[in-house]
Amino acid sequence: MGYNIKVDHSKFETTANALLDYTEKMKKNMRNADTAVSTMMHQWRGEDAYEFSAKWTTVSGGDSTYEAMRKSIESYAKFLKSAGEKYKQAQIEAVNAANRLPWIW
Repeated sequence: MGYNIKVDHSKFETTANALLDYTEKMKKNMRNADTAVSTMMHQWRGEDAYEFSAKWTTVSGGDSTYEAMRKSIESYAKFLKSAGEKYKQAQIEAVNAANRLPWIW
């Protein structure tokens, strides 16, 4: 009884790269937003400015939801690349093993 498992390992790499591109866009957007907030804070004074600044720090800081999501996506992309490589290697080994089988006529 044989099993036929068909995996296109290149899809793993393609998906991982798309995820990494997405995280790069996220980082760029957050940098732009941070610059905009910093610029705004130079002109804005008062209690509401202080409160806004404190909230922005929780949104954009190192332990923020954004940062956790970015790290999670990057980790998943790394997993996909690793899984794709393992499937590729398994396919190569399966073909090599099949080619070593003796021919019976």
